[in-house]
Amino acid sequence: MKEGGLIARPYNPRQEDALDGGARITRLQELDPSLAGPERNGSQRALLLASAARAAAPGELAIAPGADQPGATPALRRSTAAAWEAARLHAQAPLEELRASPLGGWALALLARQTGEFDGARVILEASEADRALAAPLQLGDTLTQALERAAAKMALELADAVEGPAEVLEALRAAGLVLGSARPDPRWPADRPPAVSAVIAHKDMPGTLPALLHSLRAQTVPVEIVLVDDGSGAEGLAAVGQAQAGDPALRVLRQVNRGPAPARNAGAEAATGEWLLFCDADNTLRPRMVERLLEAARRRAEVEFVASGMLIHRARENAPPLPYCPVGQPTAALFVGNSGGDTCALHRRQTFLGAGGFASELSAPEDWELWLRYAGLGIRGAVHPEALFDYQLRPGSRSDRTRENAAYFWLSFASRHAALLTEHVLEVRVLAAAELARHKREAELAGRLAERARSELEQAGQQRALEEARADLAGAQAALAQGSQDLAEARRELAGAAEELVRLQAAHNRDRAELTALEQALRRARAR
Repeated sequence: MKEGGLIARPYNPRQEDALDGGARITRLQELDPSLAGPERNGSQRALLLASAARAAAPGELAIAPGADQPGATPALRRSTAAAWEAARLHAQAPLEELRASPLGGWALALLARQTGEFDGARVILEASEADRALAAPLQLGDTLTQALERAAAKMALELADAVEGPAEVLEALRAAGLVLGSARPDPRWPADRPPAVSAVIAHKDMPGTLPALLHSLRAQTVPVEIVLVDDGSGAEGLAAVGQAQAGDPALRVLRQVNRGPAPARNAGAEAATGEWLLFCDADNTLRPRMVERLLEAARRRAEVEFVASGMLIHRARENAPPLPYCPVGQPTAALFVGNSGGDTCALHRRQTFLGAGGFASELSAPEDWELWLRYAGLGIRGAVHPEALFDYQLRPGSRSDRTRENAAYFWLSFASRHAALLTEHVLEVRVLAAAELARHKREAELAGRLAERARSELEQAGQQRALEEARADLAGAQAALAQGSQDLAEARRELAGAAEELVRLQAAHNRDRAELTALEQALRRARAR
């Protein structure tokens, strides 16, 4: 590397004891061009961006994943945070190389391969002895989180420009069929001549959120045809559609009797004219660059037929901030036990989508999850973009809620629908299914313990409340008794005073009678004389 070049090295936070809540990036300015290899000491100037989980040491800055830096696991969120911080550094002073561990470099490899964020820089992943585990199949006790992180690390190894590390580790990874670095393909089309994109909206009685979605589609940085399929709305929903159509003559509206979201989306896909399709739910809101970002990923990766992105999940019934989430892609075994492929709101090549049969019309939910499995079975590859590009409203009683509540049912349904694909991955699916069932059991047991504790605390609270009320009643009775005693003492004092007054009055009366008697006697004597 030439003198004065820059390296950004996003580290894998799992290998850093103190890094639980954020990411670490070291930005190195090489002062000695003779330095080489993964370890560089002395002749360098480093800016360390450390986890927000601890206070920054001298010369360090603290960062943590932000709301627009999503991931399927905490480690993948940290990878996303590191990649976007490295992109900021690259914009300030161009970097020649970006180095990371396979897991830590997941988002870095995606951004470098799918966007212009790191044009001019090479992504080099540094495998270690610990990464030898990527060559082994999942083992009993491995979790879905581990499976997703291993899938992300494998994806990063393939998309990197080069992979370095101990020769025996690299040989083991290659022997397991992993691709270690690949050349960046030629773009699918010229940047200034993008293909047409059609947004397909399935709508039924969502007058409160439909205007925001339409506004966000019209605000996209690339033109988008909008095809709205009304799936049997009532009067209020139809009025919202009519008002939207009156305000935008270019809006294409199809109407059908209520058949469900999947048939509505398929009808919209058939009617659309764009080469690429973006499916939207009526309560989604898109960021202005969503279509541009997804289309650019498809342009730079000629092998992919669909692109999904991260999102912000807004949980209406929980007093919590939005949850940033990003799919991992198509790790087949993981797809059988969880939807790691992404949301319905994703970009598909229209010909590929229709050729695969579209969404399964007979499914009420989750047709997007089933489609990712069908794509995997057909060998159709996709990409994920590690950025929150739309807002997703998770409403109480929504189809997403029902999907989570009935996950076991969908496992069985997908197993029967995709039996051949399941057979290829049955051992790893069993591992993950066992792990997920164990997790659900632990959660159920924890929920039971919490419910029992809440009931006990409620009973104790009731007893305490009753005791406090009895104490209050006793205190009131005692106060009343004390007041009664005071009143009685006062009455006694008043009675004693009255008795004394009566005695005085009686004595006065007796004196008056005696005087009267004496007067009467004197009067009689006077008459007798």
